[in-house]
This record gives sequence, structure tokens and C-alpha cells, in this order.
Amino acid sequence: MNNSQIVDALEQSIGIDGRTRDLTDAIANELVAGGLHPIEAAERAGQRKAAVASVIVRRKEVAEATGTVHLLEIVGMFDSEVGGAGRPNPSDDETVQLAKLGRRQVAAILERMRSLTPDEFEQFGAALVKSFGATISEKTRQTGDQGIDFVGTARIGDLLDKPRSIMKLVHEMQIDFIGQAKHYPKRTIQPSIVRELVGSLELARSRHFSSEKFALLEDLSLRSFSPVFALLITTGRLSAGAKTVAEKAGIIARSGDQLATYLADLGVGIDPESGEFSEDLFVSWISD
Repeated sequence: MNNSQIVDALEQSIGIDGRTRDLTDAIANELVAGGLHPIEAAERAGQRKAAVASVIVRRKEVAEATGTVHLLEIVGMFDSEVGGAGRPNPSDDETVQLAKLGRRQVAAILERMRSLTPDEFEQFGAALVKSFGATISEKTRQTGDQGIDFVGTARIGDLLDKPRSIMKLVHEMQIDFIGQAKHYPKRTIQPSIVRELVGSLELARSRHFSSEKFALLEDLSLRSFSPVFALLITTGRLSAGAKTVAEKAGIIARSGDQLATYLADLGVGIDPESGEFSEDLFVSWISD
């Protein structure tokens, strides 16, 4: 087994909520399971401990950079132990402990997201924008044939919780959100989908639409110099090409894994008493 395969095996055997254990012993156990004699496994485990720890740390760094969940963490005074990343440590403050417990529910949240109907996923997109502090356009449901599934607007003053009667300037500063929801549980988003949203945004700015009845701009009112956040969300994955196009175009594209992690960190669908996933709370969040 190479180092990455050892970490794969540790992720399976320990899991996100697994108890802390000695790293060398854990590696040795996986090598024995892979067919090595216990004495040889113990020797190799000691030799490969640092390299395996580096792989675990690197996966954590990648997960944090991409907004997804990592399963294992290296802990202990001398980085000599490994445990589930969703298992609170005595040294964690209350915020970190709650976040770790919430991340245990990422898989349950993702599974429920993927069970939504396409229409429900568009409502999900609107709820997502509301979580940013935006007001959702009532015209959203009319926009599907224009390549836009959900829209919203926020005022800087509202986001900063400033009184409108006093802080008039910041209440005149508007942020618009415009997004597309692709319910593709088993498909990967390709660059063409991202380009579709880029085109829809350009049409929205110039107010050219295929339907004379299209009334999105009555609520959204995209303005030439107002900042616009374009979002592309999916229950599936994003191809490398789609990520590149999105980054170059300034579109915020998020996969199902990333969305589920965000919701877990936000506490969406998680019972505050038990820490378990609650379908009723999840559905309520979408429909509110």
C-alpha cells in the first residue's frame, strides 16, 4: 500500500467521528489488513508515519481551500495521533466543537439535496441566497426559460444591520444575486453550462430576452455599475473545465459536496438538541 492508500483505508476504518488513536498503531493495523506480517507492519508503520501524516494534513488543507469536508485530523502534542475530523477535542472552543459535530451530517444533507425535485432545487437556490441576507424576487419562478433560476437583491445597510433612517448612503448601495440551479445528482457540470449563465447575465444587463412577458427586471433591476454575484449550483460535480471557466468569468460555482458543507456549517437541517439531521428542519428552511 502506498501512503495515499493507507490514508484511504484510515478514512474508512476511523471515519469522520472516529475516536483518536495512535497513528503508528493505526497505520500498522491497515498494513496487516493489507497482508503484511505484524512485525514487518509495525516496522514500516514507524518509517512511514511522517509521510502518512503529511497526506492527511494535505487533504485537510485542500478540503478547507475548496469548502468541502475532510475526514481525518492529526492531533496530539507531537502529532502522534489520528482521529475523526468531526470528533471534538478538549482543546476546541465551543464554536469549533459545534462545527465539527455539524460536519458529521454533510453526507445526510447531500443525500437529501439530491432527492429534491428540479423545482425544489430551484427553491433551494432561492433559500441559499436568502441565507446571504438577500431579498428574493417574487418573479423567480418565471425565469427558468431564460437560463436564470433564482434572483435576489441585498442592500449593504441591511447586511451591516445599519438603521435606514440614519445610514442612507449604505442603504443605496445594492448587491444583486443571479443564479442557475442544475439538479444533476449523477452528472458533472461542463463548461457549456457555465457559459450559458454568462450569456444569461449579459442578456439580463442589456435587458434582451426571448419573451416579452419576462418580468424579472421589474424586481431585480440590474444596473450597469451595481455589483452582481452570479452563482451556479449543482447537486452533482463540476468538471475542471467548468471550474476554470467559472473562475475566469467571476462566477461562483459550487458542487453538491460544497453546498452540503456550507449548510452543515450554517446548521441548516441539524437539530440543535441532538446534533442529528432533521428532514423537517431542512424542508422548513427551503420553504421559509
